[in-house]
Amino acid sequence: MHPTVQAIYARVRSVHPKTLHAYMLAQLPTAPQDAHPVLAAFFSALTPPPLLHCARCHEDYTDVENNGRACYVEHDDEDPEYERVYNPRSKWQARWRCCDRTAGGYDGDQLEGGCFVGMHTVRGAPAIVATAR
Repeated sequence: MHPTVQAIYARVRSVHPKTLHAYMLAQLPTAPQDAHPVLAAFFSALTPPPLLHCARCHEDYTDVENNGRACYVEHDDEDPEYERVYNPRSKWQARWRCCDRTAGGYDGDQLEGGCFVGMHTVRGAPAIVATAR
């Protein structure tokens, strides 16, 4: 007795996409010769997702790879200005003009996360530029 379409659907749906991908790649080379035409027909309409270009960080990406930490823009290391502040750990505070964020320390302690950390975008992203003070 052959499995039903519903059973195959349920099995595929229950497996994580990365597991399914790895399994298919491992099994394809050992597929019986007479299954090749069926497999070729089954996968004939499968196309990779379109490659997009991020307007913010200028990386290429696909929608399935896009998440809340996919787009990362570094601080301009030449850009911080330092000011004296009262702080028990440090007497200096660095302010990055590129994003107007601050971090304690004269030694250039990097601000966690860079200027921007978030999702990629294809729309015109707001420029992250130095602002004169």
